[in-house]
Amino acid sequence: MSDRPDDQSPQPEQDAQANFDLNQANVGNDVNNDINTDQADVANRMNNQATLYSAQGHYELAEPLLQQVLTIRQELYGDEHTHVADSLNNLGALYYNQAKFAEAEPIFQKSLAICEQVLGSDHTYTKITREWLEDTKKELEFRRHMADNPEVAELIERFLGDDDPT
Repeated sequence: MSDRPDDQSPQPEQDAQANFDLNQANVGNDVNNDINTDQADVANRMNNQATLYSAQGHYELAEPLLQQVLTIRQELYGDEHTHVADSLNNLGALYYNQAKFAEAEPIFQKSLAICEQVLGSDHTYTKITREWLEDTKKELEFRRHMADNPEVAELIERFLGDDDPT
């Protein structure tokens, strides 16, 4: 159960704390696996730049960087690693923020599967990922409902005008 209103996506502060916790959990893992730290550093820098672009609304600049980061992290860590889950979440959030919910949903599903397997279902990062997925599914359901009920969509447009959330 979420502590936030249904109409808000997960809070950035909550995401930041979960990312910090996630990185702390991985400190030993990367050294033990003899990961190429230069490539990992490049991926982290690219991820930070993409996150900045996304926060500024420059989604067209953020997307290719996030996809590259995902590819690098998959090559470095394998498909079942928390860094890969983090990359998937960032890409899913990018699509979510652009209202590309059909693209975001399978990405959040993959991330959640990794988080549950690696971190467990009670970990903060797993819970945040689950919230992103649930919010995405709600948005998809709402849009399907609007498509199936044009009279409702028309009423919303009439009353909300340019503030229409669809």
